[in-house]
Amino acid sequence: MKNIDNKREMITDSIHHIYKVITNSLKYINKDSGALLNSSGCCLFLYHYYKCFGDEEAKKLLNEALKIVLEGEMKYSYDKPSSVSFCSGIIGTGWITMYLNKEGVTDFDDEMSDLDDIAVNFFNQSLNKGNYDFLHGAGGALFYMASKKMNEKVITYIKEMVNSLLNVAVNENEVFFWEAFDFETEKKQNRVLNLGLSHGTPALLVIFSKIYTLSEDFAYLKETIENCANTIIRAKNVKVKESMYSYSTNIDTKTEECTRLGWCYGDLGVGISLWQAGVSINNSLFVNHAVEIFESASLRTNVKEAQVKDGALCHGAAGLAYIFHKYYLETKSDKLLIASDYWVDVAMDLIKPSSKLLTGKTRWHSVNGYLDSFSLLEGISGVGLSFLSRISSERSEWDNCLLM
Repeated sequence: MKNIDNKREMITDSIHHIYKVITNSLKYINKDSGALLNSSGCCLFLYHYYKCFGDEEAKKLLNEALKIVLEGEMKYSYDKPSSVSFCSGIIGTGWITMYLNKEGVTDFDDEMSDLDDIAVNFFNQSLNKGNYDFLHGAGGALFYMASKKMNEKVITYIKEMVNSLLNVAVNENEVFFWEAFDFETEKKQNRVLNLGLSHGTPALLVIFSKIYTLSEDFAYLKETIENCANTIIRAKNVKVKESMYSYSTNIDTKTEECTRLGWCYGDLGVGISLWQAGVSINNSLFVNHAVEIFESASLRTNVKEAQVKDGALCHGAAGLAYIFHKYYLETKSDKLLIASDYWVDVAMDLIKPSSKLLTGKTRWHSVNGYLDSFSLLEGISGVGLSFLSRISSERSEWDNCLLM
């Protein structure tokens, strides 16, 4: 019991440290759009900090953060997809405001109604390029629409978008997936199955699984969800033992490789997608395999071998701590709790500030090394949200923006 209390106290101290870093820097943080960058990350952290501790000062600062969200780069251009996308564009800003509406913090429903047409247009533009990506393409636009309050118009939009995606998928002999998109060449990769939750077919599996539960209008998606999940499972590594799944694989020749631990790519993202699919259509085989993946990944408690370099949610220690704890709560598997504790300790050590880095080793850049970052996906606000989940008695739904 003493160890548990000590752990909670250490995590709480780290959360208060993150709060001070963010609040002292709030007026200097870049104003941006999107669900997963600076403005949105700081806003969500302050809101959940207030909910956890009842701190009235945090509530006041939340209002400042909301202004940052709404004053961010709300201008958009279809010629600049990043200004529209879920990760960094106006669609993501729309998702954040919808989330805060549901939480009773804001009331922007009318102001955001015009985003529906923008999301559909962006979806179609991305689809025509073969870009089905969650963070930066058609997948994110569909997820935005699926997150809205259901009405006849929204359901019609979703049906059209879903059917368009079904028409461009590889669908043969119970093999079902969407070919990977190469952002450098802006072309689809023939017969390549991207296994990343951030950019690949697993993301669309989660989104389709979510849509399946929205209305009986989408009951016809059950077979698609089954075939897609089974296609992913058949891509499991056979020769490579260090991880269960690769970053991507050719569906015909089945290339294999070892992946790092992270939300964005690797075993955990695949596990999350199969869990969501299994729960939505009540398929215990998918759920059980997801647990197998989580427990296998929980044994990789070596920072170097897991290829973890920073503390962020995307592919860092705080993301691992969050995922393992979330699915510990679902499964009660002690292996997952032990792994979460380990990665919490790693994350707390990484985010310690230095003379050069206010946010510590929160974000690693392959060219520029460690960088200060406040974003939800790759910065200290996301680390704070991860830590809050460990001490809060209330389960929140902010992690929907990460398809969890």
